[in-house]
Amino acid sequence: EVGFSLPQVVEQQPNPGVNAAVGDAVQAPDQPVSCPGALAPRLTVGEQARVTFTDGQPLNVRNSPAGQVVTQIQEGTVMTVAGGPQCGNSILWWQVGLPNNLTGWAAEGADAVYFLEPLPTLQLATAQPQPQVTLQVATAPPLQVATQPQLAPTPTLQIIIAVNCPNSPPTNLAVGAQAVVIDNDGTLAVYNTPNTDIPTSQLPANTVLTVTGGPSCRDNGARMWQISTISGNISGWVSEGFGQTYFLQPQ
Repeated sequence: EVGFSLPQVVEQQPNPGVNAAVGDAVQAPDQPVSCPGALAPRLTVGEQARVTFTDGQPLNVRNSPAGQVVTQIQEGTVMTVAGGPQCGNSILWWQVGLPNNLTGWAAEGADAVYFLEPLPTLQLATAQPQPQVTLQVATAPPLQVATQPQLAPTPTLQIIIAVNCPNSPPTNLAVGAQAVVIDNDGTLAVYNTPNTDIPTSQLPANTVLTVTGGPSCRDNGARMWQISTISGNISGWVSEGFGQTYFLQPQ
């Protein structure tokens, strides 16, 4: 991933930045902020936001709306929206609290591209059903009578385990198959285990991966598969879908 040092940053680069000045949060205005030419706001004060996965470049951090660049944050960084928005240079600027306890100003987006997005959340199911086990008993073949007495084969018991995750659509995947991340206007979170709370990375749309294990039901009822990207640099557990929406489809 490409980064650059602070002295190389110029105002004309594609990603307008945030400021990182310690101070009190700026309260949200009582009336919508008028900012001609700016993208429609999607953030809310008090909620979390994330740097979008766009072109691999970090997002600038500024000391005031459209002010001086003082640091940069990488794609996928999660922060808290502390105040704003304010208008500057036809861009909406939000005051954000960074993971290093600094507070600064970030551009929500420009030129039809969002640099910040609300942090996606999943609705937790009220119940946590366990996987259902279906037993199927094979019938014994009939006893054959011959000149020499012969014993009938011993009946066999076949057990078929069906993993039923109640908040997932019907599965289209299997271990060993390749899949691709569906473009759902966001990224797909990757976890260390099926029930880890915090994702370790995010997969952009159209990422191709291999299913290496699973499935397993997440506590919220989502079906999780163990995967590895074709490039081999990211591995973990991802959700196949939620409700009636698929996040992965066969390649």
